[in-house]
Amino acid sequence: VQVRLRLRHEVRDILKATGISGIFVTHDQEEALAISDRIGVMSEGKLEQIGTPEEIYTNPATLFVAEFVTQANFFLGKREGNIWKTEIGEWPIETAMIANCEQGEIMVRQEDIDLQADEEAKIVIRDRHFLGREYRYCLETDSGKKLHARTNYTTQLPIGTKVKLNIPLQALHIFPESCN
Repeated sequence: VQVRLRLRHEVRDILKATGISGIFVTHDQEEALAISDRIGVMSEGKLEQIGTPEEIYTNPATLFVAEFVTQANFFLGKREGNIWKTEIGEWPIETAMIANCEQGEIMVRQEDIDLQADEEAKIVIRDRHFLGREYRYCLETDSGKKLHARTNYTTQLPIGTKVKLNIPLQALHIFPESCN
């Protein structure tokens, strides 16, 4: 892993120093984000999105791009008025893109979930992995759906803890399914 990381930086440095463009084909999302100035994400021979690594990561154009580039959670949301309801919470989301949509996949990245212990909550920590700078939690909803959250290493919640998920409105991204 260390050699691969060092080589990735060396290749980028050589390309920058010589002013040469390069095309890399990879299925490693982290590598693509780290080495590229611009990324093109393809699916079945079709170009889904082109942009900077930051644009691709923060504003994926399609559900495929979101699933490929991010380590995010996806869950079904249904709109009732201006409120999008899901199994893990409700949010008042209003944008022109989803104004006529009744249902969609809602994406929230693992790092955008803040966990708070709450005995009344319906989500339970099923597993926890220490990754050095952070913890990765595997969470389970009442229906059995698995979600993941990443927190800094100072957040230590034991397995079996019931948790409330605090997710900022701006962290949610909706991929519409049923639109008029």
